[in-house]
Amino acid sequence: MIVLLAAKIFLSGLFLKAESSPAISLALAEDARKTRVSQGEGVAPERPSLQSLKERELALHTREEEIRKKEEELVPLKKDIEEKLGELNELQMRLTSYAKALAEREEAMKDTKMAHLVELYTAMEPGKAAAIMEKLKMETVVLILRHMKGKSAGAIISLMKPEMGAQVVEKLSQMK
Repeated sequence: MIVLLAAKIFLSGLFLKAESSPAISLALAEDARKTRVSQGEGVAPERPSLQSLKERELALHTREEEIRKKEEELVPLKKDIEEKLGELNELQMRLTSYAKALAEREEAMKDTKMAHLVELYTAMEPGKAAAIMEKLKMETVVLILRHMKGKSAGAIISLMKPEMGAQVVEKLSQMK
């Protein structure tokens, strides 16, 4: 504790000795002035010099010119991008119409196949058609009978096993 007290006295002595020096007094006064300026007291803020304003203006003009050049370089790129977007939109429209045509063709082929199956089962004797349909998947049987005329479909259903006939009628009634 005595050592700390001695150190404090020693440092205080150095501080007092340093304040008596004219250079240190000037530095302390300058520091105090800066503190007052930063706090907005007394001293008016310094105005930028004419030279520094001209330098800033020149830098701004240089930067403005660089920006203008960059904008001029971007114009052809923008046109190129717009052309590519137009090409992409056209391609997308062509692909969409092609996909639609393909789906329509597939649907037409499906309808043609179904029409052929309907003709085939209508031409058969109802007992034979019923025996074959009992071995098919329920969805297939329902699709075929759905496209048949009522009289032909009724004759085939009447010759199916009662459980199978009931299921077919149930599925047909649920279809829209």
